[in-house]
Amino acid sequence: IMRILGVDDCQKVDAYAMGQITELELFAANIRELSPDDLKGLDSLRVLNLMYNDLSILPNGLFQNLPQLEELVLGYNSLFFIEPQAFAGLTRLKILD
Repeated sequence: IMRILGVDDCQKVDAYAMGQITELELFAANIRELSPDDLKGLDSLRVLNLMYNDLSILPNGLFQNLPQLEELVLGYNSLFFIEPQAFAGLTRLKILD
């Protein structure tokens, strides 16, 4: 299930539209791996829900391209390794679940 919130009147998916997304729910999307490049361009993202995926590793700098992120939901993944700098740059993070 993928749900995107915060984009009004989007007629074309481009870098501008991606930069306007404020909430992204990738709930049970069978995601196994993410890299910092996968999250580029989501400059306005405040909420990222990655619940019920197959993530096992969070690499260094994974969320570095999300300067506005306030809520990160990682529950019900198979996390077994979180690299030391995985959460680097998340200065606005208020909720980590």
